[in-house]
Amino acid sequence: MDDIKRGIKVHVLSNRYFANDQLASTLYSVNLSVIAGGANEEAKERTLLSYFPPTCGQTLKSFSALFSFLSKKEPVCQLGFLRASFTVLDIQMLKPEQMIYMDERCLRNLQVFGQFHQFHESWKMKNMRFAAEDETSVFKIFSVCITRAGKYTLEQWMRTPSRDLKCLNERLTAVECLVKAPDLTKSLRTILRNIGHLP
Repeated sequence: MDDIKRGIKVHVLSNRYFANDQLASTLYSVNLSVIAGGANEEAKERTLLSYFPPTCGQTLKSFSALFSFLSKKEPVCQLGFLRASFTVLDIQMLKPEQMIYMDERCLRNLQVFGQFHQFHESWKMKNMRFAAEDETSVFKIFSVCITRAGKYTLEQWMRTPSRDLKCLNERLTAVECLVKAPDLTKSLRTILRNIGHLP
């Protein structure tokens, strides 16, 4: 909490958590995933700290603020609902000039995701699943993904759209190639159906 008081802003998105120091131009993204099993607080802290070298002061500062924030805001992150521990999968440095930041209110107003999209499939109750199936959203229209990894990637692209023209053109070129080669696309989709979840 001390780091938060020093001026670190914390933004919470579904499955991605951002810490942005007011004095820095870099946005640090920490990707957290819920895992099975549990460890005591000391072991958890050692594991989390092992991801950061002692020289990365800003990253540690940001993560410290994030960890404090998440421990106080469990219902927001659904951690309290699962009663499970979590670990860091990756940390990325996102430059604001290369991405568009949209908060949850913006995503909701633009109907990018459905109302129940924030809940993981295993958390949904039966009536929630039926409600989600009836919802219309931009994500639902564009998502023809076969794997969870594909859906996750598409979700991240839609949550933080890129401003990088080179990156956008590469994606458009890849889509164009698949559209122009339907047989190849069909073969790839058949293969992907047999691939399990990629971490």
